[in-house]
Amino acid sequence: MKKLNLITTLLALLIVLMGCKKECTFVYSGWTSCSNNIQTRTYTSSPSGCTGTPPADSLQRQCITSCVFVYSSWSLCSNNIQTRTYTSSPSGCTGTPPADSIQRQCITPCVFVYSSWSVCSNNIQTRTYTSGQSGCTGTPPPDSIQRSCIMLITIGNQTWSSKNLDIATYRNGDPIPEVQDKTAWANLNTGAWCYYANNTSNGIIYGKLYNWYAVNDPRGLAPIGFHIPSDSEWTTLTTYLGGEPTAGGKMKEAGTSHWASPNTGATNSSGFTGLPGGKRIYNGDFSDIGAFGSWWSSSESNSYYAWSRRLDFINGNALRADYTKEDGLSVRCIKD
Repeated sequence: MKKLNLITTLLALLIVLMGCKKECTFVYSGWTSCSNNIQTRTYTSSPSGCTGTPPADSLQRQCITSCVFVYSSWSLCSNNIQTRTYTSSPSGCTGTPPADSIQRQCITPCVFVYSSWSVCSNNIQTRTYTSGQSGCTGTPPPDSIQRSCIMLITIGNQTWSSKNLDIATYRNGDPIPEVQDKTAWANLNTGAWCYYANNTSNGIIYGKLYNWYAVNDPRGLAPIGFHIPSDSEWTTLTTYLGGEPTAGGKMKEAGTSHWASPNTGATNSSGFTGLPGGKRIYNGDFSDIGAFGSWWSSSESNSYYAWSRRLDFINGNALRADYTKEDGLSVRCIKD
């Protein structure tokens, strides 16, 4: 009986002892000291006195060092402000970027606005631009628009350009189409220009011929500071020069370098230097170069015609005449 009690006691003790030996639960603890730029993950066992070994594939990492922050880019625009952003170096380092991050107004592409004209050089002025907003990015159009320099002459209380207009854009920079084809010209109801006989060399002397639709375009044919003279402004000019029967002689270039003989009455005493650039008829044909010079006004005669002034080689008149709006005539500008 005593022997049986001893066995029972030993079994109970063994059970108690076996119950104390539980498997460990391993919990992440920290990282080892840096060695060869490597740290290994370490563990602690739980509960105390348990049995087992930590994971054989203990995690590793490069040693953690303080970050060096390098300028990277700019944040998205918010309330017209962008904040400078940074990237950390090296990878996995610790720290925070500077608290006083640099800011700027949001940078947007420039909208270029026509500003003025450059100083005249070799009888050419180049269109200049200003950017639409401060601090924007971009460059103005590489094909800067050019024009012949506008030379001025004062006649009475008016200031006129001393040469025929020779530009290919409206005031806002939009192009005015050059139309050479005869049929296309005859069918126009929008602005266009051409050289007499489609010959560029004529343009050097006489400038361009424009239909009246270009004169009347709301974008403006005349450069800033000028306009196309009205019918009444032409009348003011011819009245100041003695009236239509004699004003033409005072407006015509003297001699026969460009005018056909006899170029009656031509003295050019006004300085207007009118030239016989001819015209393009509404049907697309060209006529009268050397014999006549005609200049548009901005005033309509009726829905089909507009007023002009014409100088002739055979007399000294400055004739008030109306032409169909499809005709191509020379243009002079008058200062605002």
